[in-house]
Order: sequence, then C-alpha cells, then structure tokens
Amino acid sequence: MNTGSYILNVVTVPDANHEAAEANVTIVVNKVDSTLTVSDAVVRYGETAVVPVSAQGADSINATLLGYPDAVINYLSDGITISGLAAGNYTLKVTAVPDANHNAAEATANIAVNRVIVTNDNFNEYFNENGELIQDLPELIFTGEFADKHFNINKPVNLVGEGEEFTNVQFTVRSDNVSIINM
Repeated sequence: MNTGSYILNVVTVPDANHEAAEANVTIVVNKVDSTLTVSDAVVRYGETAVVPVSAQGADSINATLLGYPDAVINYLSDGITISGLAAGNYTLKVTAVPDANHNAAEATANIAVNRVIVTNDNFNEYFNENGELIQDLPELIFTGEFADKHFNINKPVNLVGEGEEFTNVQFTVRSDNVSIINM
C-alpha cells in the first residue's frame, strides 16, 4: 500500500444465530526511510573516481563534494563519477531523493586522491622500455635514485622532483605543455 490514510469497512457474514455487524477502521501507512549505501574511493591524481551507490525507495540521488564546488560529478545508474580533483582527501555527501512512500536518506563517502609517485622500482608502470611516458597523468612526482635512464616525454605533464637523485639520466621532451619542476 502507498502511504496515506485508508478507511477499511468491515462487514461480518453472520450465521443463522447472529446478526450482521459492520464497522469502519482507519489504517495509516507511514513513510519508511530510504536505504542508501555509498562506498569510499581511492584514486591517483588525474584519474576519475568511481563511487558505487545503491539506493532503494528513491527516485534519484544528489551528490555534493564538500568544500570543492569545482568537481565534475556525473551520475550513473549504479553510482557516481567525480573528476577534476586535486590530490587530497574529500568527503562526498549523497542524498537519496525519496519517492512518495519513503523519507530521504543521506550518506557520506571518503574520496582519497593520491599523488603519483615515480620511483626506480615502479618506473615501468609509467614509462615503457624506451623511456616513453605511457600514461596520461597531469603530474608525476619523482623520488629516490634513478640511474642510466632515458625519459622520452611525449605527452603534456608536470614532472616534479622531491628528493630524487639522477645519475647519467637524459630527458627528451617531445610535447608541448611539459613542466619540469625542482629537478
């Protein structure tokens, strides 16, 4: 039954020894809370966060990234995507917009956007055997020791040094919009 107030008319069907009886009863169906489940997300800087969302008793959902109005939020059938985030930690507030039989529900999720740190050990995750950058990321942070490497920078990117040490290393830049900072 949908929410609301209903009058139920009850009439007995008597046997031969009784008379019929009739009474009205009011039945009230109250709204129940919507259910809303939102999961946390961890991504690398430059990636789109995908946040699974499950809602029952809701016509739609609304989402707000607290303190970061420039975030680009898109709604999917089973979640939310968020892009355009700087490295850091964020709180996503999701509200279930209820249908006629439910109350609104709210939930939050933590979104962590991690900086991309390049070390000698994970070098091949970001560069191929020829030293060409193989991922589209806005920024790479170099830390640790690098020896006998050739970097072919073929995409726009910010390369930032933080405690890096280069020995016999060559950088070849073959793209516009490349920044080399602190190296």
